Amino acid sequence: MKKHRFKTELISPLSDGAFSTVLSITGNSLLMENHRGITELGSERIVISGSEGSVCLWGQGLQVEAMTQRQILIKGRIQSVELGGENGSK
Repeated sequence: MKKHRFKTELISPLSDGAFSTVLSITGNSLLMENHRGITELGSERIVISGSEGSVCLWGQGLQVEAMTQRQILIKGRIQSVELGGENGSK
């Protein structure tokens, strides 16, 4: 069994008091911390708003496994991750 080591970092607030968005991708799951909600939801595309812009996930069988006020866990076959600007533009 392959073991993974994760680095823990201190996350500081942005100038507006919000915290930076943190993405962790492992195998077939993506954990996003400090999200601001889902703006598009489908099995092949999910768009999540973050403190510094949007994150667009492309893949197959994508689904929200768990969601709290600060974290969201997406599972499925993730094929690409696109980071967008403040309004979702690149």
